[in-house]
Amino acid sequence: MVAFFKAVHQKYQSEAVGYLYYCPTTSEWEYVVPKQSAGPAHASYEGAPKKAGWQCAGTIHSHAAMSAFHSGVDDADEENFDGVH
Repeated sequence: MVAFFKAVHQKYQSEAVGYLYYCPTTSEWEYVVPKQSAGPAHASYEGAPKKAGWQCAGTIHSHAAMSAFHSGVDDADEENFDGVH
């Protein structure tokens, strides 16, 4: 995920967003990148796709060149579904 965020920032100077999925039968984690539109201080993206046997456990996104903080995107994610954000 970190490499993906760094690559997006280097190429587009923007944030990037993804969903965290957990498979309870295998204890595996996966990062899924949805279709999105993002800029240096915002991100808009599609809802979490369904993955048979997997649970969407939350979201993760970068803040481009800004430091980490609980953003408006985080607030919106928490309102829409339970999980880590």
